[in-house]
Amino acid sequence: MDSIAHTTKWLNFVKNPPVPGRKTNDYTISNTETKSTVGYIEWYGILKQYCFFPHPRIALEKTCMKDIAEFLVKLGNEHAELRKMIDK
Repeated sequence: MDSIAHTTKWLNFVKNPPVPGRKTNDYTISNTETKSTVGYIEWYGILKQYCFFPHPRIALEKTCMKDIAEFLVKLGNEHAELRKMIDK
């Protein structure tokens, strides 16, 4: 079952079910009113961080971009804390 991990005025960040073999979580971002998919957040190994992958032909204004960026920072901080605990 999907669960909402974070909500803003215009966006829902839904944690997707775990993917076998993956160590990180994926998220689907949808519009709070239309429920249409805006994009996805996934771990991008090449950059060693969570990244936003927009759905084709999506236009985002500055508030939504800021909300997505803040959620990426939150995920990055949580990941760093988890790595610290594992590395101890």
